[in-house]
Amino acid sequence: MSPSQDIVMGIFYLTCDFSPVPDLKPKHRFGTLVEALMAYELGKVGIHEKIEVRITQGQTVEVHKGMPRDVPRSRAVVTTVGG
Repeated sequence: MSPSQDIVMGIFYLTCDFSPVPDLKPKHRFGTLVEALMAYELGKVGIHEKIEVRITQGQTVEVHKGMPRDVPRSRAVVTTVGG
């Protein structure tokens, strides 16, 4: 079984950053991924809105086909709810 093209395109769409100003600082910060998802479910943040959230993973991949990088000591990363 392999992912079909529509699944791949859907995942790409969810993870895109459509913010008009690329370096705009996020206005919402969350302590956990669960808090960020709850804010999305309650309509407080959009799927493509930049947020800052603390994560538990040790590494992240920031760009398409990029190598994993260590998470900052603060464990806070800028992402989107869809990302």
